Amino acid sequence: MKRREQQKGRTGRMERTTTRHIPQVVGFPSYVPSALPSSSREERPPAEASSIAPRDWSSKKRSSRNIPPKQLLPQRSQTYQRTYTSAVYTTDFLRRCNDMRKAGVLCDVKLRSGRKVFLAHRVLLAVASDKLAFELGKIPPSTTQVEWTSALWKDVSCHAVESLLEFIYTSRIVLDSDSYQDIRILASRLQIEPLLEVCQNFGCHKSRSTTFTTSHGNFVLEKLCAMRHDGKLCDVILEAGGQTLAAHKVVLAIFSDYFRAMFTAGMMEAKSGKVQLVGVNFSSLQSVVTFAYTSKITLSMEKVENVVDLSFYLQCAILTNLCGDFLLSNINISTCAKISKVASDYHMLMVQGRLDKFLAENFATFVQTDAFLDLPMFKVACLLMSNSLNVSEEDAFEAALKWLCHKKDRLEFTNSIMKHIRFPLMQIAYLENNVATSSVVYGNSSCQRKLEEALRYHKDQYSQPLQQNACTKPRALHECLLAIGGIKSRDGRGRTNKVQYLNPLTSQWTTLTTAKDCLTHRAVAVLNNFVYLLGGEANKSSRSASSTCWRYDPRFNSWLQVASLQQPRADFCACVLDEKIYAIGGRNAKGELSSVEVYCPSSNAWQFTTPLNVKSLYGHAGATLDRTVYVSGGNVGWEHQDALRSFCPKDRKWINMAPMQIARTFHRMVAMGGKLFVLGGTFLSTTKVLKTSATVERYNPKVDQWTMVEDMLVPMSEPGCTILEGRIYLLGGLTRNTTSRAGVETLSDVQSYDPDRDVWKAAWDLPEAWTGMSCCTLVLPHRILKGDHFTT
Repeated sequence: MKRREQQKGRTGRMERTTTRHIPQVVGFPSYVPSALPSSSREERPPAEASSIAPRDWSSKKRSSRNIPPKQLLPQRSQTYQRTYTSAVYTTDFLRRCNDMRKAGVLCDVKLRSGRKVFLAHRVLLAVASDKLAFELGKIPPSTTQVEWTSALWKDVSCHAVESLLEFIYTSRIVLDSDSYQDIRILASRLQIEPLLEVCQNFGCHKSRSTTFTTSHGNFVLEKLCAMRHDGKLCDVILEAGGQTLAAHKVVLAIFSDYFRAMFTAGMMEAKSGKVQLVGVNFSSLQSVVTFAYTSKITLSMEKVENVVDLSFYLQCAILTNLCGDFLLSNINISTCAKISKVASDYHMLMVQGRLDKFLAENFATFVQTDAFLDLPMFKVACLLMSNSLNVSEEDAFEAALKWLCHKKDRLEFTNSIMKHIRFPLMQIAYLENNVATSSVVYGNSSCQRKLEEALRYHKDQYSQPLQQNACTKPRALHECLLAIGGIKSRDGRGRTNKVQYLNPLTSQWTTLTTAKDCLTHRAVAVLNNFVYLLGGEANKSSRSASSTCWRYDPRFNSWLQVASLQQPRADFCACVLDEKIYAIGGRNAKGELSSVEVYCPSSNAWQFTTPLNVKSLYGHAGATLDRTVYVSGGNVGWEHQDALRSFCPKDRKWINMAPMQIARTFHRMVAMGGKLFVLGGTFLSTTKVLKTSATVERYNPKVDQWTMVEDMLVPMSEPGCTILEGRIYLLGGLTRNTTSRAGVETLSDVQSYDPDRDVWKAAWDLPEAWTGMSCCTLVLPHRILKGDHFTT
């Protein structure tokens, strides 16, 4: 028996490991700094919901007495500090304490009432009542599981004693006429004022009631803190750095799974009442224990790493999360090196992610610091692969060279670093004059291949949309709404060639660039994030149309004139199918058109294909769905159409599908979720008056059927239209349902439609009222959204 106890004490010793991981702490949510406004606090999942698999600490021995303390980062003088307070800690503290009472964990006193025995913690009883504290003080501290029969509750019911314990541990008590008198007697004898007040209130109303005192948790912690300060009922001594402090086992066990395992698994420290913590900073231990008793801790950049280290040592995810909040609020160029080290050592993934984003967005400044040169290879690679990188690709390349050439032994990492540089995103002159002449690139076969591929990409300009891969994608995180061109009124006054985008980070419209000509009512097509502007109208009065076509590349803010249409067109539609662009119908000075042209980027040429199955069509709308081109409505002569026509390149013929419920022109159509949506436009009323429609129809190709859905907020004709993040957007346009003298009003309204919920919402208005715009959705480089706009 003696040998078994010695072996148990030996194997149970809680030894410290230097392995960094996230421990599992059950029952505590994360905490946020009280000094931060609620709007700036980051939502964080509870520790038990962490995506990191928790490690089983119970299967590892901890040898804190034999392993020297880990080398911490050099401390730098920081005057900035912040005090953090948890608003929910007290509630969770009581809940865990009550759970321990019900499970009999660390209970050191038994209250006998009649034939029943109730387990409790003497320190919690002492907190509730000075009378109980005085009586418990007569019991030797070394006595465990003492059975206590007291005259204080000898003549009251067992139910009253049980209710008293429930109130002490939870602040909750249920009173009824049967238990009221006994509980009142107990409260009076024990001088528990809050419970007496509850009983008095019940005595006035004489009805069953449940009372919950929210301030009870704060009261318990305040009393526990005062008792620790006075050394009352303290049953454990913590030693670190040659200094000691007293505490209560039950409080430490509630706060830390490390201590709970130590005190409940028969470890030697539990019997001796003294815990030696080797390699632990005593000042940090004081702060952590103070937090356990008060829910408050003051952190600074000087002490945060020691606190994080201790939180892992003691298996307190609550403290790790709290320190993570402090680190997040102090990320800047001067602190990023230390924060990166701490976050990496302790696997603080949220901090690492936020820091990486900060460094990517401030990369140009960070590269100039010594901290960048001291980064490990994997960290540099992580930054260079980021889509948040807020510099040009040339600057990214220069940064990679700077890091590789800082130390000779780093050249072996050339492939690992350079594979994240997107060579095709550099200007061709820079590739030829700087990259090709770099000794690092010249001496590496993989870099040479990347360089050659980039040069071929630049020299074959017209087919660039067909050569997209990971290296040609812009460093971007968001799609943006683009509004191109437009006029103030339908008669052609007040034209613009500005290209504006809605910045998703600021929700503001900003000028991106200017188109090469000032046309309106153009068709727009997006092919692999390249924008094609086709045809357009130069002068409404002469019905003139253009055949000019331009391609915009957001990577370089460059315009390229591609092959012209074979016929000038305005008021037509363009659709993308199989990496080709179809220009369908329209009109020009010679009249309305039924012809269809198809553009192939690889050959940079337009060719006629099967014409529409109608003599002419303009003012119609088009969309692509399931490898089929659809065209809806439009005008044939002066007659509004309700027809829906489909074209499959494989069959090379146009087919009439089920007609729309409303004949309309100058409307818009998009494909989304396997359906077609037709929106707005103009129509002839029953009295033959031209009006603007707010109706929306949905077409299901599987059953060849149209259905009316929720009307638009504002009737629109000739609006810009595109899809962004699962919603359909309509921008500007005209409305004829007006009392103005002209009878037509140009709009600045933007409205969006959610097909899943069948709901319209007002969105961000255009800076000015425009119609005849070309709209699309485009991925813009992240550095543009962060303020590095191109020169127009």
